[in-house]
Amino acid sequence: MHRCQIGDVSIWALTATSGSSVKPLLTIELKQNNTIAQVRGKVNRMPDLEEAKLIKQWATREQLKVAQHCEISD
Repeated sequence: MHRCQIGDVSIWALTATSGSSVKPLLTIELKQNNTIAQVRGKVNRMPDLEEAKLIKQWATREQLKVAQHCEISD
């Protein structure tokens, strides 16, 4: 993961908050060209439909692209 260290990608997280508890749901790899390259959950699981919808909304709001090979693309 040396690429992350030199700034080629950034790593983001989708979390769920309930009271003071924060539960990590997904890890998102965002490339330097504002493209979502990968989205995975615990044990490398794919996002469910609701999570994919949230990621797509975030991508639209922030003017991010979704890589064609990314499992949340239409």
